[in-house]
Amino acid sequence: MTGQPFGEQVRQVLINLDEVLQACGTASSHLVQVRAYITDIGNWPAFDRVYGTWIGAARPARCVVPVPELHYGLSLEIEAVAVLRT
Repeated sequence: MTGQPFGEQVRQVLINLDEVLQACGTASSHLVQVRAYITDIGNWPAFDRVYGTWIGAARPARCVVPVPELHYGLSLEIEAVAVLRT
């Protein structure tokens, strides 16, 4: 995803997160906390738009952290905690 527009990176990271959640037997509706690291705080509105569409009505705790750079030259990294479905 290096070199891809920020919005595309966000979409791909969220697709990857969906796949991980599904593999663990849960879903985005069971997220309790999401932390996003972005290299340009000016991308906050773009992140918020894509994230808002993706997360829907769920409202996990969320934190967006501006960082100077990320590994592999990426613009975004997400850390998330979810509960397992019962």
